[in-house]
Amino acid sequence: MNDGMAGHEHATRSDMDPHAIAEAVRHGMFKDDAASKALGMQIEEVGPGFARVSMIVRPDMLNGFRICHGGLITTLADSAFAFGCNSYNEMTVASGI
Repeated sequence: MNDGMAGHEHATRSDMDPHAIAEAVRHGMFKDDAASKALGMQIEEVGPGFARVSMIVRPDMLNGFRICHGGLITTLADSAFAFGCNSYNEMTVASGI
């Protein structure tokens, strides 16, 4: 199994509800996700193939127009995509946006 389910090694996919798998993966991924944590992201909801992630925009995240920098919005989207795609406990990565 993927490391996302650390602490659930005794369980197999057939033993666990898909939502429980997604939650276990979320916890496993987020505990070591320094980038998402540093930006203050919160994983609000996760399920099979789905994640809702939020981030409060701080003053140090604003660009010259005093709006959130687009790179940070893209980072938020990338994190949500990662939590949703990996929610099945199948390691996935995106190669482009």
